Amino acid sequence: MFQKFIRRHTVNKLLADRVLKEGLIIGMKVEDSVKWHDRIVYNVRNNNVDLVLDNDVMEDIIMPGNQIILKHTTEYFEYMMDGTVDNIAIEDQGRINLNIHSVNKSINTR
Repeated sequence: MFQKFIRRHTVNKLLADRVLKEGLIIGMKVEDSVKWHDRIVYNVRNNNVDLVLDNDVMEDIIMPGNQIILKHTTEYFEYMMDGTVDNIAIEDQGRINLNIHSVNKSINTR
């Protein structure tokens, strides 16, 4: 019973930069899509995340304002983050900037 209570909860004080680090590979999907994309974290500042952008993500027609879901799994926890696309930079190495609104932490039961 106790495990069900702590299984999933929103961590209001947890910022994305405490979960994500540069170079980390995470899952990303556009909210309406069923396809997950593996992305490399390029930069993290508080709740702003820059991800490396390539052609397979562009197939989902990502635009500023789109709702995005990020997923990062560790040995003990799974973090789901909801956010919106803030900016897309295509020059040099393509990057997508996300503004993270919430971070949910749950126990990894796999």
